[in-house]
Amino acid sequence: MKILIKTMIIVSIIAVLSMFSLYKSGTLNFIRSSFGVIGVLVLNDDVEQIANTPDIFILSPDLDVEEFLDSQGYKELKEIRAGAIRHFLKDKKVYIVLTRMNSYYTKLSIEEKDDQ
Repeated sequence: MKILIKTMIIVSIIAVLSMFSLYKSGTLNFIRSSFGVIGVLVLNDDVEQIANTPDIFILSPDLDVEEFLDSQGYKELKEIRAGAIRHFLKDKKVYIVLTRMNSYYTKLSIEEKDDQ
């Protein structure tokens, strides 16, 4: 019985941490998102990738978003920009880039646009 209760507590903690990570950083992997934020805030890394599908990056607030995306091969389509949602072209594919900034870090979410 004690093992069941301990297991339920551990599963509940992991579920809460995963939901918080999904809400704050867009990925269920709370360990990877925590290391990404720690890398930028504590270790002074410029860029940390915390997810692959969609690509989610944590950037230092000192790093210019446009320069980072340009270095990754993305070219902005300025004519269809809508606030924090921007469109970029890379390898003849259009990507939607959502930018969220605060005083501690910048979060970029890069997702391939559907052809619909």
